[in-house]
Amino acid sequence: MRAKDTNSLLIVGTGAMACLFAARFSSASYRVTMLGTWKEGLQALRENGVVIVDSDGNERSYPVQVADCAQACKGSRFALVLVKSWQTQRAAQQLAKCLSARGLALTLQNGLGNLELLARFLGSQRVALGVTTTGATLLGPGKVRPGGEGAISLIGHPHLAPIAKMFSKAGFTVETAPDAMALLWGKLVINAAINPITALLGISNGELLSREKARALLQETAREASAVAEAQGICLPYPDPVVAVESTASRTANNRSSMLQDVQRGAPTEIDAICGAIVRAGEKTGVKTPINRTLFHLIKALYPTEWNEPAKTGLEVTSGCRMNVVTSLADLRAARAQLTGPVGFVPTMGYLHEGHLSLVRAAKSNCNTVVVSIFVNPTQFSPNEDLSNYPRDLKRDLSMLEKEGVDLVWTPTPEIMYPPGYQTWISVEEVTSMLEGSIRSGHFRGVATVVGKLFNAVRPDKAYFGQKDAQQAVVIRRMTQDLNFNIEIVVCPTIREQDGLAMSSRNVYLNPSERQAASVLHRALVKAQVAYSDGEHDAERLRQIVNETVQSEPLAHLQYVSCTHPDTLRELEGQIPTHALLSMAVHVGKTRLIDNVVIGGQ
Repeated sequence: MRAKDTNSLLIVGTGAMACLFAARFSSASYRVTMLGTWKEGLQALRENGVVIVDSDGNERSYPVQVADCAQACKGSRFALVLVKSWQTQRAAQQLAKCLSARGLALTLQNGLGNLELLARFLGSQRVALGVTTTGATLLGPGKVRPGGEGAISLIGHPHLAPIAKMFSKAGFTVETAPDAMALLWGKLVINAAINPITALLGISNGELLSREKARALLQETAREASAVAEAQGICLPYPDPVVAVESTASRTANNRSSMLQDVQRGAPTEIDAICGAIVRAGEKTGVKTPINRTLFHLIKALYPTEWNEPAKTGLEVTSGCRMNVVTSLADLRAARAQLTGPVGFVPTMGYLHEGHLSLVRAAKSNCNTVVVSIFVNPTQFSPNEDLSNYPRDLKRDLSMLEKEGVDLVWTPTPEIMYPPGYQTWISVEEVTSMLEGSIRSGHFRGVATVVGKLFNAVRPDKAYFGQKDAQQAVVIRRMTQDLNFNIEIVVCPTIREQDGLAMSSRNVYLNPSERQAASVLHRALVKAQVAYSDGEHDAERLRQIVNETVQSEPLAHLQYVSCTHPDTLRELEGQIPTHALLSMAVHVGKTRLIDNVVIGGQ
């Protein structure tokens, strides 16, 4: 597809909306290329084109081209992004390889955060935002039934005029909206009130209006979501959110939301970018969101953490070349010299899980190249800890990192990191004297030393750590500042299991009953958060709430609970002035688990 070819369009995605838009543009004589990951869907599109099924069951096919890798679309000028929100980063990585220098990608996705993520890879000048309330239902690979017409609302962009003309030629009603947040939240309120409820009840959009209790829930969800928007100073693009939601449900009465289809096939949904986004915004603005929070947790509970996706093509491969794995320091330095910056670095001890991978993805979204280290550091284990039993699976780890598109992996040995005669250590004083440091003697000396050595060898621009190890993050920030490392420390949110348990390599030690009991850590923190939101700001009372909740679980034994200043880690007494770090260590069986949450601020 040539950069100057304005009669061509790249559509990223092969789902219901992607197929619907592909058919409309194909019918207007545009040459449409669809780029996706679903092998069965791509094969059907290649053989039959997009098949549109009308309300009478009549079928009509529209020809499209199919691409199974970004290279086949190199030089694309215009692209529509129509993948699920949890696939946005993968789409952004592919567009970075195939969109022309002056190309434009327009996202018509549900939820919040997609535009920002695309802009990280493509630059803000090459990304535009749109919203549509057009509906469609995917009947099978490449086969779709339209579910109601809706306008295309576009946010003003200096290069948007040509693609707006393409929409008009394809028969869409095109509107221009001046306020991006109003447009996004207008669609978000509608999605939150329709999608999760239809998914939970297994009904069509129209059935929401014919069932009294379902309709009442729809109305309350819309009001709650609109209250969050109002608290942020966002003026929705309609006067009455309930009327807007019910109008959309009526206009798309025969449509079954994609969230319902995802739930039915046990796949991840967009609930985090919809109800999850509303809940997070509510927490920041002080607006309670019990309905959206409940819908969020109910939908999240409907699919397993481990999901076997359908067979895919090369689209999911995010690395431009084979991942480089080195062990020696000399090989690392030689490989590092070939990397272009900015370089992101994720230090790990291996036995990777989704928490580690979230750090890798954060690094990839902000850096040109990503380096990961895998090293089980013996100096941060005390004599009575589990160094010899610490889980290891290097082959599995490398496979996971290659799928994420990591550029370089360093797997040093203890002899490389601590050669004979080694006697130099990094000791960070005050912030290591409490919490974990008061219990695990020498732990943070080992952590600071190994991270300092890793920084010196890898020379990253940014290093990524998880909030789960909150004290470690504070120690690393302090060390980085004190030793003048020219490295930005990025702390990313804790990644949790379905029941809230923070992901950790040590979770593998838990037997089934212990694993069930371990969820009490998160429940305790949530209870304290709710109490804080309800006006309980006394540090000791919040510690007491955590203590009482943990003690209610027979298999859990609290080692400590702490309410400290997030930066100094000094224990707080009395009323929390602005915000605090609420943290704990708990033994569940023989396994020691830690968790934390920041309350009252970021």
